[in-house]
Amino acid sequence: DKDWPLHRQFISAGARMLARPLTSASDPMSGFFGITKRAFAHADRDINAQGFKIALDLLVKSGVPNGAIAEVPFSFGLRQEGESKLDGKVMLKYVEQLVELYRFKFGTAPLVFVLVMLLVLALYLWSNVVGPALLG
Repeated sequence: DKDWPLHRQFISAGARMLARPLTSASDPMSGFFGITKRAFAHADRDINAQGFKIALDLLVKSGVPNGAIAEVPFSFGLRQEGESKLDGKVMLKYVEQLVELYRFKFGTAPLVFVLVMLLVLALYLWSNVVGPALLG
């Protein structure tokens, strides 16, 4: 991804950062992954069939301890044909999946706390940075 445009690098890094509390995998966004039959069988009953990133879903729900993940680095080149499917709708689906996975792993209370803190931060930024800048 070092050859990706800056906005794609930023989006990718942000997506990985948001998933970091859920798994120790360096890139759970990958569509190229393997999982043991045992781990898959353990997670099978809880997998969200509508999930956007199946690797992330399996890593969180399989019960595999964070340190037990083996990674083999690989790199895709720049896209030669077609276009990325990454758009606002896909990003929203990913955030929905993250909410479900955070609730699965940590329960509802921490999720509510984080959402309230994000709301407080957004209100602070709006009232102290964005609002005054718009008003001149």
